[in-house]
Amino acid sequence: MLVKRVEEKLKRKRCKFILASTNSENIRARTFFTKLGYVGYTLNQLINTNRRLLGEIYRKIDAYGDDYILVKNLNKPYDRKPLETLERIVEGKVENSKVKI
Repeated sequence: MLVKRVEEKLKRKRCKFILASTNSENIRARTFFTKLGYVGYTLNQLINTNRRLLGEIYRKIDAYGDDYILVKNLNKPYDRKPLETLERIVEGKVENSKVKI
């Protein structure tokens, strides 16, 4: 599957997280990514997190109308709170972690 191949390539490049986005009404896409281990967040959930992180995510995703972000921790695929983990890294609360979003 293409998504799995992309994930493996990113892991080889030492990427720790992968983000995908869609419109919250696109249930098929949300279900697809959820089955692959992604955790979804609505725009309102993201607004309540680290604003710097939210800004970086939206600056990089560049998806018109997308209001649903899916996040996967590539090092811990069963991490059910990957956004919180990513937030701690961005804030410098996790040692020896560098994040380029």
